Amino acid sequence: MYVAANRFRASANRARTTSASGWWRVKAKPWLQNLIERPDSSTAAAWLHTVIVGTIIVSSITFCIETIPELTHYNTFWAHLEIFFVVVFTFELVARYAITDQTTCEFFSEMWTVLDVLALLPFYCAAVELEFPTGAIDSKTGTPDTAPLPDMRILRMFRLLRVFKLARHGNKQLGFVFEGLSQSKVSFLLLFTMLGLALIFFSFLAWATERGEWDERENCYRRENEPHYTNCSPFENVFMSFWWGITTITTVGYGDAYPLSVSGKIVTSFAMITGLLCVALPTTQLGLEFSAAYSKGRTERAQKKARKSIMMCSREEIMLVDELRKLDSCRKTLADGSPFLEALFASREDSYEMRMRDLTPRTSSKQKAVKKKVDAEQKNVNLLVSQADSAMRQYRHFLLTSVSKGNLKGESQENIGDN
Repeated sequence: MYVAANRFRASANRARTTSASGWWRVKAKPWLQNLIERPDSSTAAAWLHTVIVGTIIVSSITFCIETIPELTHYNTFWAHLEIFFVVVFTFELVARYAITDQTTCEFFSEMWTVLDVLALLPFYCAAVELEFPTGAIDSKTGTPDTAPLPDMRILRMFRLLRVFKLARHGNKQLGFVFEGLSQSKVSFLLLFTMLGLALIFFSFLAWATERGEWDERENCYRRENEPHYTNCSPFENVFMSFWWGITTITTVGYGDAYPLSVSGKIVTSFAMITGLLCVALPTTQLGLEFSAAYSKGRTERAQKKARKSIMMCSREEIMLVDELRKLDSCRKTLADGSPFLEALFASREDSYEMRMRDLTPRTSSKQKAVKKKVDAEQKNVNLLVSQADSAMRQYRHFLLTSVSKGNLKGESQENIGDN
């Protein structure tokens, strides 16, 4: 069975690899998928994974070092490093697009792909010297005038998105974080809804109690003994009170805006207590969602490991299963095909002498011959049955213990040798 399956698989592969598209689909694409998506599939995949992760870390560190003014004279070196980083990340993006089974729209709308494109965007915008129309007409050429982007620092900030690529190439167990986030949409909605309602309500109360008196000369509300904001109240309107509301409800409290009156302090006290309740209740639910996602991930990894262990059965184990099945089939055939065996498998209450009287002839010589034949067949059948039952019990125990330990391949040779 094992040899026949291999021959069929080889002939099917030869039939599918006769064309270039078949070669890509059957050989090249699976090899490239293992190289990029499965670092543990081969040594080359492990090295490529190490290079990409190292490039992400070094590029993030380099981005921070570039901000040091004393190191600006190394701009040429930083530019060469950035070119190397972009080449590596562009190769990764193109390779992932080549091996994906998704459509183009689905691939480029995926979160990881969007992060990759945004991280590469600053370099390519600077390389093509991206310009935007100013709306004026060039007096010399008569064409619409353009100008370079006024500041590339905003685009350069997208390079920091490379840090998030570590989540893809890092430990697979970190995937439960994103799984928990996706499963916690209701909890996040509840959290932001409660915080938003509390923010608007208490910001309005703070504005009503702490805005002070209107000063025509300063053209603002003023509070007596205001230590900040040049004597103008930090609660001039509800929108300015949002800053105080956010820092108070989230229990941060920067201290640059705080109440001075008794009524304002009472409002602030209720805002603090309400903030604890608004944050604590949804946060507990978020913790439960993350815990459930982590438990689900552990269960799936354990099941995957068990399935992988079962699929790694060696050729000897498959042959052993076939032989045991043949042995069991032979036992059933012997039990059903002979009247002597039917007598041997009869009820234990029937005596051996009664069965012999029914089966053997009347003459003495023939009785001895039949008795000798029955005894020999009974001995062989008993030995066959005992060996088959023992082998089946041992192999069943071997499979159960090996699958439960998750190391079927490691114990297969020992059990086969013992049996």
